[in-house]
Amino acid sequence: MASYQTPEQLKLNARVKDNAFAPAERLFYLFPKLDGGEVSFQEIQFPDQSTNRAKYCGTPEWLYLTLYPKYLSYGIASFETSAIPFELTSSTTKLKYYFFAEHDPLDDNYSHTEVRCKNKDGIRIPFEEKKRIHKSVKMAYRMEIGQASAVLRAPESFEASWLAAVPFVVQAIEGEGAVAQSENSVDDANGEKNPK
Repeated sequence: MASYQTPEQLKLNARVKDNAFAPAERLFYLFPKLDGGEVSFQEIQFPDQSTNRAKYCGTPEWLYLTLYPKYLSYGIASFETSAIPFELTSSTTKLKYYFFAEHDPLDDNYSHTEVRCKNKDGIRIPFEEKKRIHKSVKMAYRMEIGQASAVLRAPESFEASWLAAVPFVVQAIEGEGAVAQSENSVDDANGEKNPK
């Protein structure tokens, strides 16, 4: 069994955050199942929705490289940053919540970006405190993102050939030693190579 190493384009390499998002820039995310051919609203993460931004991601399929091997059965969807709701109001408490994309680079994934939530005082609400947010706001957010999302890859459809354009080195595991592969090649005849 083997795994992909992180492409140089995804590595942090001392780069700083870039919070300048063009309205049409797309954010890619993984999801586990469809509902009538669309992303199931209930499966959209809230808050702190984790995504890869198109500007630095290479291709949508590079999501699999950054999350190997747990999510190979998931599909890929995307939405434009302009689709992020700026403000949502609770139907019961009338409290207002504000949403924004924030570039959140990781050592092995410079493109990582989260859609985060803050209250009327501008204080970010972390994921572990999501119970403070009324369910009407959560549903409204998920519905807006779901309706704005385009399904790029359906769940249970992963093919290693999607990563053929990635310059990579395949590192064998289970005592096989390291095997260098040339750029732009993927051998998935036996389905043995999985993204990093």
